[in-house]
Amino acid sequence: MGFFGLTLSLLIWRIKCLLIKFSLNGKIIKILVTMLAFLFSINVMAENTWDGYFVGISLGNDHVSSNQSYSHIKASAVCDNNNYGSMGNGVGCGGTEDYQKNYSNSNDKFSAIFRAGRYWQQESYVIGLSAEYAKNSTFDEMNAEVITSAFGDTLSVTAKRKDNVSVFGLVGYPVNDFLPFIMAGISNAEVRASTIQDIAGYNLSRSFDESDRLWGYSLGAGLKWRFSRNLIVSGEYIYSDYESFKINATSYAPPTGGGINYPSTSIDTNVDIKTFRVGFEYQF
Repeated sequence: MGFFGLTLSLLIWRIKCLLIKFSLNGKIIKILVTMLAFLFSINVMAENTWDGYFVGISLGNDHVSSNQSYSHIKASAVCDNNNYGSMGNGVGCGGTEDYQKNYSNSNDKFSAIFRAGRYWQQESYVIGLSAEYAKNSTFDEMNAEVITSAFGDTLSVTAKRKDNVSVFGLVGYPVNDFLPFIMAGISNAEVRASTIQDIAGYNLSRSFDESDRLWGYSLGAGLKWRFSRNLIVSGEYIYSDYESFKINATSYAPPTGGGINYPSTSIDTNVDIKTFRVGFEYQF
């Protein structure tokens, strides 16, 4: 083998070495790319999971409606200005439900909701559980009227709604970073009812009020969007209806009232709320 042959052989050997090296590097590159793709897929899976604990805050508009059923029964068969609600002298009053009326009010109120809970990611759906406290601007609606044309006796009936606490369960179907869902739960709200009765000309009005925490149910639906690994924005519509709240007051004769009488009175209050709210959640 001459010099030219030796040089050609060395060149061919060098090319083979380069090809082998390139082949090995190619395999290494393929392995590295496969590993990176696997790690990326794990990261994507981690990004797409809804599983985990969260805290959040929402701002909402509460459309609060109240319905109050008022009634009273005369304490005496005598109808005159001394007996509250008398329609006129000589009209029979005793033993019958002399006055009954329903009062309805509605108004929009602001609410701030603080929540904490957990999501569980299943194979094709998400379930969740949350506890909430809502601080509301007070719903305080009064109805006042003159109930007798003969004597001018007046009546006012008021309903108030304050804060409420709730526990919700949620079921949703994830679509990429979106989660349409339905929810249901129980809620407990503070409700106050009050009444003022006044017999014209005596300046001896009777008033009574009571408050109670009422249980109710809530149903809703909404959409959540996770725009980063830890941050979620949501929009929800919720309907809540609470049990009725009844106040009974016995007949009453003021000690210094000169013989005036207030009748046995009953007022039944019911409140329901339609809420639309938007909020943010931080998921751990």
